[in-house]
Amino acid sequence: MGFVSSLLGFTGFGMGMSVGLVVGYYMFIFFQPNDVK
Repeated sequence: MGFVSSLLGFTGFGMGMSVGLVVGYYMFIFFQPNDVK
């Protein structure tokens, strides 16, 4: 049970990191043109 719990926790952490990176990347791309103007 502990193995499954840790595996789920690790997967959730990886998913959160991936989503955070993608959101941050799109936010950076979205706000970039405003600085160029």
